[in-house]
Parts: sequence; C-alpha cells; structure tokens
Amino acid sequence: MSATVVYEIARYKCKKTDRYLLERVQLITRDGALLLRDADGNEIPCKETDIASVIGSTPALRKIPKRQEARITCGEELLGQLPTLLEPISDGATLFVNDKEWDAFPALDGGYVMLPGTSYLDAAPEMNPCWAEYRCAEGGRNFENQLVGFSSIGLLAPGIAIEHGRTEYGGNGGVVGVSITPFHDFATIFIEWLLRTPILSDFWQGYRYITTPDVDLFAEAAVAKDHQGYWEDDDAADDQNDSDEDEDDEDDEWDVDSFASRDLELHLPQELIDEVRACLSSMDPKYAAAVGLPAVSPDQT
Repeated sequence: MSATVVYEIARYKCKKTDRYLLERVQLITRDGALLLRDADGNEIPCKETDIASVIGSTPALRKIPKRQEARITCGEELLGQLPTLLEPISDGATLFVNDKEWDAFPALDGGYVMLPGTSYLDAAPEMNPCWAEYRCAEGGRNFENQLVGFSSIGLLAPGIAIEHGRTEYGGNGGVVGVSITPFHDFATIFIEWLLRTPILSDFWQGYRYITTPDVDLFAEAAVAKDHQGYWEDDDAADDQNDSDEDEDDEDDEWDVDSFASRDLELHLPQELIDEVRACLSSMDPKYAAAVGLPAVSPDQT
C-alpha cells in the first residue's frame, strides 16, 4: 500500500541568494503505522501511534537550529497543535509553515511559543481571522503619563483560539504575552475574552480595573457601522473643561489618574455578532438589556 506524507520538515542553509538543502524528514503513514523517512528514502517505524506524539518526541521534526531556514508542510488539522510541539527558534533561524512565516512569541509561563507572524515590535501573531481588537488607557492626558493596554483575539486553527495582550507606558514598552486555548463553542470563548481579557487583566494588576471591553462596549460596537465602540471617563472630560476655563494655568497638565478610555473594534460577521448577543442575553438580564434583547433563561436557548 502506498504511503501518505502527513508531515514534512526541510532544513536549508542560506548563503546570500543561494539556499542549500541540508536535511528533509517526512512523517508518513502506511497501513495504519507511522514511519520516519529521510531524504534518501530510508524508513524507520515509530513507536508512537499518533502524529503529535511523534513530532513532540523527535528532535528532527521539531527543532530549528541556528542560522538555518526550516520549512514545514502539514495538514490544517495539525496547525493548532504545532505551537506546543515545536521548539522555539534559535537566533538567526527562520521558520515557514505551509509557506507562512512563524516566529517565537512570549508565553505567559515565561517561555516562548511558535505562532504564525513575526513578533517584531511586540506585534500580535497572525489570526485567521482576527475576531476583535481592544485598546484601553488610563493616566494623564499627556501620552508620556498613560498606561495603555492592547488585546486581540482570533483563530489559529479550527477549535483553537489565540489571545495576545501587551502594555506600554508612555510609549516605552511594557509586558507582552500570548495564550492558546482550545474551544468547542465560539460564543463562549469570545465572551470569556470580552468579560475578562485574561492576559491583559493579569498585566494590569495594581491599577484601576478598566481592562475589559465588557458588554456595554460590545453592544455599542455591534450596532455601529464601523463596528467600533468607544468609552471615555466622564471625570476626564470634566477636568478638560475646567482646565480650558483656567487661563492662568500655564502648564495645563493632567493628573496621572485623570483619564481613562476603552476602544473595541469587532471583525465579526453579523451572524457571529448575533450569536454572541443571544448568548449574553441568556447569561444575565442586565446583559440582555445592554444588547437590546429580551432576557432568555439558559433552558430556553
């Protein structure tokens, strides 16, 4: 019976404009068994019985050495498992998975995890699609006195969500992290992010709790033409009016606690927005009122 290649990694040495193949290893399946095949066609049976276990236990399938380029080809069903299987790339190494560049992103445990995209300047990993982006700020009106948080959530692969969070103070950078979460129901995982923004909330400890987009901001974004919602602290607006009237105040600077804002942008199709609204309405009458739906008990959904 013919073999089927379920996973392949090829390593190259790059010199200027030339690229030389150093090694190619394939994971194949034949008659229900898994085998490793090298570039010369030699095949070695695997002790493990599932693809993820073979990749995780075989350095030749999961490591990307320094100053090399690695290219992985695999099925879509494996993409969601690769971040926990691949060893983070070394300095000067490059990885492509199904022709898309992957990079090492900081994880919450202090290590790194491989994800699609490039982490340059704390950029978020690529999400296919990105479901929503969120920004919150507090501090002074002057940018150098503001603590700003960013969070985004989206899809890595079917059933696998990515959350990315980072903070910066006065534009000088801060902490950043990603998490990968399996899920069975879109509305549940999205509402978890909407109400908690888990990564950003962890980063925000010690400051006023304004990190979550929450239901009111979602409700505003859900009906806006551009699917954006914005909130600003009323006290900050009052302070601005007072300072405008004070012509003798030459400095006109803000107190560090005078300003707070939140901004949510949805990238969801209408059917998924409606799904989230319906789920919120079954969770709490206050949520139902916010999204403009009658409260629905869970046993009615």
